[in-house]
Amino acid sequence: MINQLFRRIILILIILISIGEVLALEEKRTHLKDFNAIMLKLEDSVKKNKIRLICNESRKAIILIGNNMKDLKEEEPKYAWNEIKGLMEEISIQLCSRRTKK
Repeated sequence: MINQLFRRIILILIILISIGEVLALEEKRTHLKDFNAIMLKLEDSVKKNKIRLICNESRKAIILIGNNMKDLKEEEPKYAWNEIKGLMEEISIQLCSRRTKK
């Protein structure tokens, strides 16, 4: 009886751990999905020459990458995340700061 109870507890713990790992992996994928969505909006904004939206999306990308660098590197290790973040910062400095000075 105790042996069966112990087995059930172990089984429940294994299931809970598995669910936690799946949720953690899904959260990491969410960061990558968010990044991809930002890049699509940024591309559309560039095509339409919408400077304000370019500024907004580049800033969103900077924050997303800065807050989730480790997860993004694990999810997509071939991307040069530091360079991407640097480019977004350069866009923000060159394009957005110039806009606010006008």
